[in-house]
Amino acid sequence: MPPLLQDTWKVALIVAGLVGLAGIFWPGLPLVGVGAELSALVVLGTATVMYTIALAAISGWQALVAGSFIGGIGIASWWRASLIVRDLRRLARANDAAEGQP
Repeated sequence: MPPLLQDTWKVALIVAGLVGLAGIFWPGLPLVGVGAELSALVVLGTATVMYTIALAAISGWQALVAGSFIGGIGIASWWRASLIVRDLRRLARANDAAEGQP
């Protein structure tokens, strides 16, 4: 694996982890914490799928097990991000409906 790709992978994992933890433990407005968690999941999903593609391109079938596991983490991250977006949309609709009532 090229060193640049390894370094990019390491930095993306660290950033996603720190931002995700900051979002989970955010003491202020919950929306900010959820937004931080969402952005961390998108970064993690993108980095893991990128790494999976690079693994498959470089190592071929030898990387099947590791690539499947890492790719699964990326897909799960995107799935969780889509659930957060769905919940935020529902919250916005509920807020709009509540404001419309006297």
